[in-house]
Parts: sequence; structure tokens; C-alpha cells
Amino acid sequence: MSSRAMRIPNLARWEVIPLSELCTLISRGSAPTYVDDSPVLAIGQRCVQHSGFDANAARPHDRRHRSRMLGVERGDVLLNSTGTGTIGRSCVFDHGGAFVVDGHVTVLRVDTSKANSTWLDALLRSPWGQQHLESQCFTGSTSQIELSRSQLVATEIPTPSIREQQRIAEILDALDEERRFHDDVMLKNRKLCQAVIGDLMSGRGFEAPTEYVRCSQILSLTGGLPQRQARMSLAGTIPIYGSSGLAGFGDKALSIGETLVIGRVGEGGVGSVRHSPGPCWVTDNALWSTWISPDWSSEFLAMYLDWCDLRKLRSQTGQPLITQSAIGKVPVPVLPLERQEKVVAVACALNDQHGMSNAHLSKSALMRKGIAEDLLTGRVRV
Repeated sequence: MSSRAMRIPNLARWEVIPLSELCTLISRGSAPTYVDDSPVLAIGQRCVQHSGFDANAARPHDRRHRSRMLGVERGDVLLNSTGTGTIGRSCVFDHGGAFVVDGHVTVLRVDTSKANSTWLDALLRSPWGQQHLESQCFTGSTSQIELSRSQLVATEIPTPSIREQQRIAEILDALDEERRFHDDVMLKNRKLCQAVIGDLMSGRGFEAPTEYVRCSQILSLTGGLPQRQARMSLAGTIPIYGSSGLAGFGDKALSIGETLVIGRVGEGGVGSVRHSPGPCWVTDNALWSTWISPDWSSEFLAMYLDWCDLRKLRSQTGQPLITQSAIGKVPVPVLPLERQEKVVAVACALNDQHGMSNAHLSKSALMRKGIAEDLLTGRVRV
């Protein structure tokens, strides 16, 4: 097999055709002239997402210099062509309006009598497409990696008839439409969950709390200890929490009961709040509760402090940091323990529903991946 050939199984024995014959245009854009406002928008790498084309990431380009830029048409395949982490990502341009591409994006415009853009995009996204781009089409060092146009246009791919490509595209589009529907449902559920929890916490829709206490009156916090002292191991059963969450498991417990863990330092975790239902270890980049008033549910406090967004209390200079003193001043509504437990029950039910939706999305993504691979290799014919 030639190095130019994409090493995808060709179970249907389709004709192998170079990209140069399937496309009427394969070209990278050039540097735009950015302005504050313009009807002409420049497409960069952030516009090309796994979920599809994101027009919100496009930036205004000076309309006076539009003629020297490479414009895009509906149905063009956009392929990121520079940068570790973004190179090789592709999508189909399906948007209206005036758009041009910058020098980090390559446009592949298919000959519609020979190729379907959704089919080609799926091929580039496939494991075989990504492996071919990385091994044959990427050039330069790690920090200056680029896509070689000459290698790309010479890429040879097994090509079904245009009719079969269109059927493959219809199936993949239907699966993507289902994914987008469930994405929208999950987003609405997440917003509903946040709104309901906000109402429960603030008292909107029922009798609002009239009395507040400082967090320091119902909760005592202290700093954790170095992670190495937790004796982390694969056989460990005691969860180890740090600023960013669960860091692993060990053999020693710092806290023996229900515990609140609050990220103390670090951009990724400062102010984050977690609840441990049992014994745990807490590292020295987090705070943990040594005492919680018996009139308060630890789960409710964790949810309430998380809802308060403690990140807003972090230091604004140097390394992000939150202090026990700052947390201690946070006002907490005085609610009967029974009502606290009802808040927790409702929030947990909503979070469980969100988790089920997320699990469904993950299964749908796996199913789409398997169907796409069967169609692209000719294992399943349509």
C-alpha cells in the first residue's frame, strides 16, 4: 500500500481515488485584517469544532480587503491546519453569511458529482483519517506543526459511488440530529436544575428565609495535609481529595465522617465545594470541615456553598487563593433541618436525571462511531 493511501479497510473494494480528483479546491486561507465591526467574518480554528461549525467564534474582517481572502461556500469541509491540539479537526461549513478563512484553516470544496462533503468530513474524522493526517500530512516540530497541502491533495481514499456516499451522509446526519436534540434537552435540564436549586436556596416561590448566620458559626475548617502522607495506592479504599477533586485512593483517613472539602488554591479548583459521605483524606491545597453543627445537613451546606460560587472570594493578585476567613463570612440561611433535607433530595433527583441524559449521550456517541466505521469501510452497505 502506498504511503499516500489512507490505511482504512476497503472491505467493499471501492475504487481508490486521490483527494485532488474529488475536490475542485484544496487551499488554506490567509491572514485577515481584523476590525471592530464588519459583515464579513473570518473563520479561525476555534470555529472548527467536533460538534460542528461555530459561527460565534468568527471575528470581523475588513470588508475592503475581502477580495484577497479565500471565501467559503455552504458544503465546504473546513480542516484545521496548524497547532498541536487543534490541527486535524474538521467540520462541514453549513452557515449563511459572508465568511472568509484565515491562514490556519484549509478549505476542501468537493466536486459534488464525485464526493459528498459529509462523507468526506466523516472520513477525515475517522481513526484512519486522523492517523493518516498525523503520520503523512503533518510537518514541522511539535510547537510549529502544520498541515502539508501537497501530502493532503495526494491522499488516496477508497471512494464509494456518489449515491452510496449520499446515503452514508443521510444516516450520519440523522444520528447527528438526534445528538443535537439530546444536547438541547440536556442543556435545558441543566438550566432547569440550576434554576430550581437557586429557587430552593433563595426561597423564591415559597416562604423565604428571614434569618442568616455566618458560615463560621456552623462550620469549622482547617487545611489538609500533604498527599504523600495518604499512602496512595491502587489497592487503596480511602478517597483522596485535592483542590480539583478526587485525586486517587489511599490507605489513611484524615476525616472519619461526612466532610465538606473546599478547594483552597489553584486556578482550576479554588472555591470548588465537594461532599464526602465517609472517611477521606484531604490534601494541603484544600480545606476540610472538622466540625459541622448538628442542626445542619452537610450535603445541604455543600450544595449551598457551591451555589454561592466561592470562586468570587478568591484573591485577585498572585496565585488564586481562598481563605478560611473569607469563607467564614459567607451568610447561610437558617432553615429547618427537614427543609434542608428536602432541598438535597430535589437537587439529587435533578442531578440524577442530568446524569442519565449524559450517559445516554455517551452511548449515542459510541453507537454513531461504530455505525460510521461500518459505513466508511464498506462492512455495511447502503
